[in-house]
Amino acid sequence: MLIFTKGNSKLMFCIGIIMLMLVVRDIVGIEIFDKLVVVVTIISMLCLNYEKLVYLVFFMFPLMCGVPGYLMTFAYIILVFKGPKLRSQQIVPLVIVALLEVINESFRNVDGLYAGILSFLSFTAIFFYFLDELNRKYSVKKCLIYYGVGAAFTLIVIYSNMLIEYGLNSILSGMLRNGALGVAGNDVTKMQGHLAMNANTIAYLSISVITIFSVLLIQNTTNRKTKWFYGCIIGVCLFSGLLSFSRTFVSVLALFIASLILTAKWKQKFKIINYLALLCAVIVYFYSDILLNMYDTFLGRIEDSNMATAGGRTVLFQLYNKAWLGNVSYIIFGAGVVSYWGTLKVYNAIHNGLQQIWVCLGIIGFLTYILRVSFYLYRCKGKKILFYLPFFMTLLIDQSIQFLAPYPLVLILLATLQMPQMINDDKR
Repeated sequence: MLIFTKGNSKLMFCIGIIMLMLVVRDIVGIEIFDKLVVVVTIISMLCLNYEKLVYLVFFMFPLMCGVPGYLMTFAYIILVFKGPKLRSQQIVPLVIVALLEVINESFRNVDGLYAGILSFLSFTAIFFYFLDELNRKYSVKKCLIYYGVGAAFTLIVIYSNMLIEYGLNSILSGMLRNGALGVAGNDVTKMQGHLAMNANTIAYLSISVITIFSVLLIQNTTNRKTKWFYGCIIGVCLFSGLLSFSRTFVSVLALFIASLILTAKWKQKFKIINYLALLCAVIVYFYSDILLNMYDTFLGRIEDSNMATAGGRTVLFQLYNKAWLGNVSYIIFGAGVVSYWGTLKVYNAIHNGLQQIWVCLGIIGFLTYILRVSFYLYRCKGKKILFYLPFFMTLLIDQSIQFLAPYPLVLILLATLQMPQMINDDKR
């Protein structure tokens, strides 16, 4: 298969060591210090050539929910040191965002402010670094495959923890959804030090991988082992997404399937329908009891009284817009990413990805992101609409959560933005 071809043994060894350490730490329960995980990962990055380094970084994207954020600082430095010379489109947007954040946060006294700024700018640097339509140094397809492997591994570890600690009935009933997935209650401090995500982030990650690998599956026409591999990745993320009991996840998934069928060629339409029929048959035959329990939980969420406000999101949207429009400085430069919540004094964090950009970084920051992403997508010149679906579907679900903070969320959308570049893979 693609990722296990000759010449990848060193990369696979590095990934295997990292996975083993996280399994021992998170499932077996043996304490492994975060610094040790970071050191091993940095040594791995230094030992790999630039192409393999990029694949390792993409594998690490989903794992950043349980690894210190400053790892991305080192990753960016090593990428710049080993990779081709930086271009203006990778530097200028980062400089603009950095200036806005530093100006916004300079006179505030918040615990962990400088560490937060460093983490945010490190993830932002990675975002603009890989927003590179002129890449000729690595395979986008391999990047996405390693990203999918990292995502599937992360989700398996998270749900394994939940299963061991709380049991299947607690998961299927949705009782763990209100807190951090992987820990009980609302004590999010328990998310630190191990792989853990809240329900909305699991839905966000899952939809990105499902859409990417569905397109890869449709494009693959020959290798049966590769098809099964893609199918397993999709299966893990589909099951994980459904267990998040996210109403947005189900809605976006349905929209993606409809879009996939409409945009595919006639032969591909039949292939998609056959895959869906096979998947439904397997689920109904083997997991009918689980399916009924999940259906009852979903029904309860649909009938929930907060459905009218999308779980309070429409209220938050109005409150943050009101606070943002009430200050000219916020409108132009934003309220800052690290401490916007305390500064604007709204009862909860922003739950709209695009709104978070204009509220935190102002019109200047918002235009920086919009123009850079738009220019990138235009320059990719992908003629297949299919390759753009993962980005637009993931962007859609991002409008129910956040984008800039928590900082690793930008990496999920970044992965889907690589898809249009696949048209150029054969030129590398």
